Amino acid sequence: MRMNKNKKRSQYILYFDFWATVRLSIPIIVGQLGIVLMGVVDTAMIGRVGKEALAAAGVSNAVFFLIAILGIGLLNILSPMIAEGQARRQPQTLKALLIGGFWAATACALFLGMVMGGVIWQFEHLGQSPEVTALSREYMTILLSSLFPMYWFLCLRHFTDGMAMPHLSMHATLVGLLLNIFLNYLLIFGHWGLPALGLAGAAWATWGVRWVMTFILFFFLLRLPTFDFLKQCQVSIQACRKACMRIITKGIGTGLQHFFEVATFALAAIMIGWVSDVALAAHQIALNMASVTYMISTGIAAAGAIRVGNALGKGRWSRVARAGTAALLAAMFVMAAGGLLFWLFPHFLASLYTHEKDVLAVAVELLLIAAFFQLSDGIQAVSLGILRGLQDVLYPTVATLVAYWGVALPVAYYLGIYKQMGAWGVWIGLLIGLTLAAVFLCARFFLLLESREKKANNM
Repeated sequence: MRMNKNKKRSQYILYFDFWATVRLSIPIIVGQLGIVLMGVVDTAMIGRVGKEALAAAGVSNAVFFLIAILGIGLLNILSPMIAEGQARRQPQTLKALLIGGFWAATACALFLGMVMGGVIWQFEHLGQSPEVTALSREYMTILLSSLFPMYWFLCLRHFTDGMAMPHLSMHATLVGLLLNIFLNYLLIFGHWGLPALGLAGAAWATWGVRWVMTFILFFFLLRLPTFDFLKQCQVSIQACRKACMRIITKGIGTGLQHFFEVATFALAAIMIGWVSDVALAAHQIALNMASVTYMISTGIAAAGAIRVGNALGKGRWSRVARAGTAALLAAMFVMAAGGLLFWLFPHFLASLYTHEKDVLAVAVELLLIAAFFQLSDGIQAVSLGILRGLQDVLYPTVATLVAYWGVALPVAYYLGIYKQMGAWGVWIGLLIGLTLAAVFLCARFFLLLESREKKANNM
């Protein structure tokens, strides 16, 4: 009887944790989807310009985020650090982390901006067609100038998310989404007396939106009473420097984890570009659709990281276990639903982007493969998040390196290029890599919990 009561109590607690994770993740997911939908809107509008512009957008965004993801991933460590500091009621630590985060974000923008400038200068060596190369170089040059507001916005977003106030960044992102649609309409096609800039117009719209979103979050921090402690408490330059170094030291691992994954997809885009512009355009469509469900899982991962970090700050390992498990269950449910949609309606989804039959045919095939890797993609994303909440970075970095660069890319090249299976073969390699990453990372989380439980029993 007592065992049944304990079992029911455990099920109730897990049910509570599941919905607590879902409630926290919803505004994060909405914000993440807003960012992805900006890409969806860009892709859909650019698709009306022509297949060369669509292909250029695909390879340019792949290369841009291949470089920028190091800073994006590095700053991701900030939200669980903030959650841990809030759980311990340390306002000075929170302020030092915010200032240190800005310093880290600025350093990322400076260093990675120089790297990106070098890539733009040598873009022709990526082996794309002359038309795609010319369009990509102009597009990426404009995006390069938006690195500072992008990283500053991420720093502010992770700070407010870690304070369990993700609705603030959600509001900023939704404003940015609406503004992005409006600016794309004006600048891509040329309305209200403005010239039709085509692909470059989409880049200028993104530039403007990133600045606006950053200013909105700055306004919230200055005006909301919740953040009055930032004005009241004093922190030393040394404390801020120490916080900055802590963010960079811990964040390098998370940055590399994200880099290995994004690099895999970027290099996959380059390989598919060797096949044809049609295959590259189809890859961009399928990847854009898969990014929507992926961003939902990363929203759940962010919520899981915050709740795990909060539980870690309070020293409650049972809550760490429940928070991580709840996040994994939520991701599995959402990604299974996404996979079902891709499997049942691939033609309809692809037709939202283009009506060119040759592009549609390849995109439909790729969406069917994407349907299979949804669960793996969700599990590996959330596992990375909850391990980030534990500030465990070394093993996940090695695991992602092995899964993506040791397995996914070689298989993708062998099937897609060597065996001439085209985009379909490349995506099979991606499916295998994502599945391996999911197994490695999920196992790591539960092994850490088991190790902690044994350690507690021996004390």
